[in-house]
Amino acid sequence: MRLRHRTFLATTILALAGSARAQYVYVTYSAANAFSVVGIGSGALLATYTPLFSGAPFPAGSGPCGVAVTPDSLTAYFTFLNTAPTSVLNLNVMAALSTTTSALMGVGTGASTYGVLASPDDMFIYAAGLDSSLQEVVIQISAASETFNNEWIVPPIADMAISPDSSTLYLAVQNTGTIIALNVATGVQTPITPLVPVQALVAAPDGVTIYGASGSSLFQGIVAIDVATGNQTLHPIIPVVNGSIINVMGMKLTGPGDTIFLNAGNYVYAISTTTWLPSYIVGAPPAQPLSIPSLGIAVSADNSTLLVLNNGGNLSNLLQYSAATGALLENTALPFSIGGNSGMACGIGTNPPPPVAPPPAVSVTPSPVALYAGQQVKLTVAPLAAGDTVKWSLAPGALGTLSSLTGPATTYTAPASISQFVGAPVTATVTNPAIATRTAAAAISLLPPIQVTVAPSAPVLNPLYPGQSQTLTAAVQGAVPTGVNWSIPAGAPGSITPGNGQRSSTFPPQLLATAVYTYSGPPVTQPTQVVVSATSVATPAGTGTYTVTLSPAVGLTVTPTSGNVVSGATQQLTAQVLNAGNTAVAWSASAGSLSATTGSTVTWTAPTVSAPTQVTITATSVFDNTKSATATFQVSPPTAVTIVTVPAGLQFSLDGGAPLTAPQTRNLAPGAHSIGLLSPQPGPAGTQYQFINWSDSSTANPRTITVGASAANYTANFGVQYLLTTAVAPAGAGSVAASPSSVSGYYTAGTKVQLTALPNGGSQFSNWTADLSGSANPQTIAMNAPHSVIANFAVASGGSGTPSVIGTSPASGNTAAQSFTFTFSDSAGYQSLSVVNVLINNFLDGRHACFLAYSVPSTSLYLVDDGGDAGGPFAGGVVLGNPGTAIQNSQCSVNLTSATGSGNTLTLVLNIAFNAAFAGNKIQYLAARDNSGGNTDWQGMGVWQAPPAPSGQITVISLTPARNAAPAGTAQTLTAVLTDTKGAADFGVVNVLANTFIDGRQACFLAYVASSNTLYLVDDGGDAGGPFAGGMVLSGAAGTIQNSQCSVSGTGSSAVASGNTLTLTLNLTFKSGLSGNRIVWVAGRDGAGGNNTDWQSMGTESIQ
Repeated sequence: MRLRHRTFLATTILALAGSARAQYVYVTYSAANAFSVVGIGSGALLATYTPLFSGAPFPAGSGPCGVAVTPDSLTAYFTFLNTAPTSVLNLNVMAALSTTTSALMGVGTGASTYGVLASPDDMFIYAAGLDSSLQEVVIQISAASETFNNEWIVPPIADMAISPDSSTLYLAVQNTGTIIALNVATGVQTPITPLVPVQALVAAPDGVTIYGASGSSLFQGIVAIDVATGNQTLHPIIPVVNGSIINVMGMKLTGPGDTIFLNAGNYVYAISTTTWLPSYIVGAPPAQPLSIPSLGIAVSADNSTLLVLNNGGNLSNLLQYSAATGALLENTALPFSIGGNSGMACGIGTNPPPPVAPPPAVSVTPSPVALYAGQQVKLTVAPLAAGDTVKWSLAPGALGTLSSLTGPATTYTAPASISQFVGAPVTATVTNPAIATRTAAAAISLLPPIQVTVAPSAPVLNPLYPGQSQTLTAAVQGAVPTGVNWSIPAGAPGSITPGNGQRSSTFPPQLLATAVYTYSGPPVTQPTQVVVSATSVATPAGTGTYTVTLSPAVGLTVTPTSGNVVSGATQQLTAQVLNAGNTAVAWSASAGSLSATTGSTVTWTAPTVSAPTQVTITATSVFDNTKSATATFQVSPPTAVTIVTVPAGLQFSLDGGAPLTAPQTRNLAPGAHSIGLLSPQPGPAGTQYQFINWSDSSTANPRTITVGASAANYTANFGVQYLLTTAVAPAGAGSVAASPSSVSGYYTAGTKVQLTALPNGGSQFSNWTADLSGSANPQTIAMNAPHSVIANFAVASGGSGTPSVIGTSPASGNTAAQSFTFTFSDSAGYQSLSVVNVLINNFLDGRHACFLAYSVPSTSLYLVDDGGDAGGPFAGGVVLGNPGTAIQNSQCSVNLTSATGSGNTLTLVLNIAFNAAFAGNKIQYLAARDNSGGNTDWQGMGVWQAPPAPSGQITVISLTPARNAAPAGTAQTLTAVLTDTKGAADFGVVNVLANTFIDGRQACFLAYVASSNTLYLVDDGGDAGGPFAGGMVLSGAAGTIQNSQCSVSGTGSSAVASGNTLTLTLNLTFKSGLSGNRIVWVAGRDGAGGNNTDWQSMGTESIQ
């Protein structure tokens, strides 16, 4: 229907209504006080009633315009344009016409009404108008009694629509274009603000969507509003005349809701609610536009026909079109037009579609459901129709989760913890574009945890022993049913046998379930706990437990378990009871006597026997008399055993007993016995005895012997050891070293011990006293008795003597390894010497030499490292008396064989092995320095030809580029190629030198060491041995080394060995400090130093 404020009703209000059963349409004429009935489908003008309300049968206004037909097609209701409002409710201001009898009667409303519609449920008629106070109202009329039922004050409205379930009126507010949702049961008015102002409304059959038409300058089209969610969607419509504004006159919706008909005055748009595009447009070219204006539209109840009331010029027509295609079916000329006094057509109306049958109810199963913590239930909603969409939801604040929020089924999971009884309803909302929304819910109750307690029944056994049983009782609260399942862990020892349940006498009553746990099967080997569980049959969450402790089987031991004794001997026995609360035992013996019959320890006395006899002693557990242990002894007449030591009077023990002094004869029982010897044993002062062996050559200590019936003798042989005591005088002046050494100071008789006097700083050895004499150092003493030796030291002389170098032997030779004897002396005695040196090299230079220093006071030999500094660091050091220890550097490996002094002479014996890289003609230099500062200086005392390792032939092949000219600071790549007939692995060092002549000073002087893949740049001093300006491993990593003449970058530099060839590539930059014409030399030598190319000029550089 279409409404406007009453000041405009005289010319513009229209209505159209029709009968579903008879397929009639009713057309009202406001000026003529009449209406016509036209057949739908035939277009026939069946009847015209005029004057409609003159005189009887009831007083009413004039100008009928609004018309509505009830869904049952039995009654048509008319409203009037020219009725003044009144406060008298029974004043007839609306008419009701029976469509079957044509009887006409008045309906009292108390208001001037101008718009009308019938509810789909055929219960009420709703009319819009003004009350006696000129307030806009909506009036509710009972369709059954045709009497006033209710009234609501509303803003001025432009259009009304009603929901399919008749519960809500939707009112389009005039001027603002907003919408009011009026709940007809409660009267509550809820505002809805559309995205654009609307002038006309229809309600979709799905019950959740309303459509509003807008013809404002901002938007022309339809807004779809979901009243459940508030979501809105705009669907624009392009006017037939480009740039014009759609003049919204009203809108209708087909029963299924698939097509909206929008009355725009000159045109009627048929809009698909699926594509939102016009299926057709009535009056659009090539057809002629409708006359101005089109006063109303309607849709037949069977949705087949679109009815358009066209009132233009002096002619009024009712046009019937195919609702599906827009084809014109009928054109009926109406009896009244707008000209003259004949009146004008005001509106038309058909009855609404028959009420849609209520959709099939849906339900959620299972319901109700009671769940415990963590339990699940699958919920299903049914029945469902084609096109149904299901949304699942939990009540706000409800606990638990849903596996899916859409689809015909979902799984509800109860929360992991439930503290009290609570509900958690789950709702399924089913929507369908063609069916009203349906809902159903499952009533879910969340139950607090079941309480199960398990307790033992008397008697309580703790622990349980094998074969024992314990009765248990479980009490269940909070569960129906109240039964329990009994269990023990898989693999646990024992078994559980359920019993019968009975009700407790307490309140609330509990079902008491019993079970018997039995300790069966093999006994455990250590105390073991078994957890017995009683689980509610209602839910596994309800579980009670009781822990049974199992004890290993009772055990009993007796020690000793056996033995051999002689008649009358006594033996103490001890019993230990395991795994029993009572550890008491009872003793018994098959022969002999016991000191007691109870207690953990007893003494047994063996019987007197004339022949070997076996006796058994038994201990029985008082706690478990099935458990006992025995000890068995062999009782024999005694056998004499004699133990002798050589020398006599030494101590031994028998069977672990107290010490005895040999010789001893003991009466022993036949069987195994043990003789233990104390070793070493003290003797006279400075003497001790060390066990050597038994007379039968056995060295076992202790020794096990087997005693038989015959007497036996055992002799233990001991060796004599003597104590060597050393001292120094004065105290702190030095020390004495003994070889071989002895921690205790005792030596086996006859041992020869070498003693070396070692002076401390500022001292020198003088002589030996006590059991040694003389000044020879070292000296040897034979240990044939206890000895005491004193090493006497004196303050080092301050210059009274003169050091000298005597010689070297051999003085020449050519082997790779040789034992050399170097002799030195000092006129004040060899003790005055402080350091003697040996240097072997091809010239007097400690660098890369075999350079040795022997410290006389500390008797230590040091080998200087390759750097050649006499003060260190050292490649190694060794103390006199360790001839097997070698020290080495890159030139030689040395062992200190001996260093002996006698009188003025010091003799140093060294085993020296020369490395292959040290090959060539070498000179033996010797020097000596004494404590007073006297120094022989270096003396050439011999020569040696160290043989080289077989060498290969090294050749410098090329340098690329051979000629180059560039400004200083320009990076360039130099590539040197060398070969070695022994293979590239034989290379030792490759040198590159850029200078005016062969001089490493103020040059670009580089050395590549193949063994470490390292490139070194010599500093400006030019010493090939260093120091270096820098070094880097040629790994391709970024890095730079430089001096004042050049720099080399690690990026772009490399060394590649392949076969016999070594290719050295340098990313090199010459600096201005090397400007001018320069020569580039290349040289190579092998790792052993046996082959050297010498410097080869390979290229030139012009550095600008």
